[in-house]
Amino acid sequence: MQREIGRIYALRRVAEPYGCKVELYSHDGWFGVADNLVEVIDGLKERGVKDVGIVHNFLTARDGLHGDTANFALVWKSISSHML
Repeated sequence: MQREIGRIYALRRVAEPYGCKVELYSHDGWFGVADNLVEVIDGLKERGVKDVGIVHNFLTARDGLHGDTANFALVWKSISSHML
């Protein structure tokens, strides 16, 4: 988790001078698991980064690790305050 937080932190520092935002996308695999995205965002907030959020796409929100469409009400509770 710390490696991913550091990776997104560094990416945001590169994007910031150009006025670009970093948005985490709910895609397949580990990085698309809602709880993982929220944990990355919380880790960034601990480093003072408050402008990274989540973009959710139902089309890619399910694979062998997660199935957001099956339990979206629970997923929404977790991600709604982080949505862009």
